[in-house]
Amino acid sequence: MTARAAERAGADFVLALNAGRFRAMGGASPASILPIRNSNEFVASFGRTEILPSTKLPVFFGTCTFDPELDVDRWLDRIIKWGFAGVTNFPSVIHIDDERRSLLEKCGLGYSREIELLVKAAKRGLMTIAYTRSQSEARRMVEAGAEAICINFNLNRAIESGADPSVSLSELAARTSAVARVAQSVNKSTICLLGGGPITKPDELLDICRETGIQGFIGGSSLDRVPLEMSVLEVTSGFKTIPPVAREGGSTRTAAAVEWFQARRDRAVLGNEAHP
Repeated sequence: MTARAAERAGADFVLALNAGRFRAMGGASPASILPIRNSNEFVASFGRTEILPSTKLPVFFGTCTFDPELDVDRWLDRIIKWGFAGVTNFPSVIHIDDERRSLLEKCGLGYSREIELLVKAAKRGLMTIAYTRSQSEARRMVEAGAEAICINFNLNRAIESGADPSVSLSELAARTSAVARVAQSVNKSTICLLGGGPITKPDELLDICRETGIQGFIGGSSLDRVPLEMSVLEVTSGFKTIPPVAREGGSTRTAAAVEWFQARRDRAVLGNEAHP
C-alpha cells in the first residue's frame, strides 16, 4: 500500500529499512541497531514480499554490516537476484554511541565495512546512497565513489515523539552545510540528501533545504505534504502510510540529482520485474 502511494506521489525511489518496519510494529527506531533479530533477513522478508511486488520505483535495500558472519559478496548477489535496484548502509555505526562504535571498529565491523559494502555494490551496478554524519565520513564515502550521501542526524521528532533532539535547527543547518561542502569539494556532482534531525514542520524543512542547498529529504515522518525540489520517500512496510512528498522548483544541482535517478529507472524497473 505504501509503495503504491509513493509511486503515485511521484517519489524517485523508496528505501526498505528495518527502522521503519519496527516503527510500524509499534516499536521505535533505536531498535534498528539492537540485536533483536537478523536485520538483513528481516528487511529481505518484507522488502521482497511487500515492497518489490508493489512498485516499479527503484528500491534500496538497507543492509546491516554489523554481523561478523555476513558474506558481503554473497549477500549483494542475493540482493541483485531478488530485484533490488540499490543498497544503503543502514543501520550504520553512525547511529551508535562512541564507546560501542569503537568496539565495532576494532573488530572490523565499523564504517570501513560499510564503505566496502557500497563500493562492491556499485561495482555490481547497484545504485548506492551512503549514510554519513561527519565531514570525515562524507569525505571517505565520496572518495570511495559514493554518488549520493544522506547526511543523517538522529531521529525526527515527528516520528519519535519522545526523542530529545540533540541539535537545534540552526545547528542542523550549519552541520549539514559543512558536510555537504566537504562532499562536493571531493566531487562537485555528489548528491547530498538530509535525513533525521529536529525537523517537525514543512516550513522548517524547506528553510533547511534552501539554506544548505540540500537536494532532498529522506525519512518516513508525519510531516504534512511537503513541497521539495526532489521527492524522496522512505517506504518500510505495507502497514505504515507515509504522507506523499511533492516536487517543485529545480536548481541545477537538483536537476542533476533527478537525472541521476531517472537515468537508472529503466534498469531498476527491469530488475523489479525479474524478482521471484
